[in-house]
Amino acid sequence: MAKIDLMTSHFNEAHWMEPLSFKPERHDPESDFYKVAKSKGITSDTYSRRTFSHGLRSCPGMSFATLEMKVIVAYFVSFYDIKFSEEDLQNDGIGFGFGSHFE
Repeated sequence: MAKIDLMTSHFNEAHWMEPLSFKPERHDPESDFYKVAKSKGITSDTYSRRTFSHGLRSCPGMSFATLEMKVIVAYFVSFYDIKFSEEDLQNDGIGFGFGSHFE
């Protein structure tokens, strides 16, 4: 029987600076902690944090959790009342539309 220890990748010093301390800012690209780690060459890759795993055998709860979040956001947006002043609507800098911002 072969066992894969997933916890070792979460505490690997090659991918995480100060891996044993709780640092939420390590995931924020604008934080100083992230910038220092990146300047030292300590960066995480796709498989260094396996919250739901990857591939065909990934956690089935991942798609369920994503669907739940989409439903909750859609629910709140559908009941949110957005009003704009006439002055704002005449501004050339404001626009509305659907589509992608990629060309």
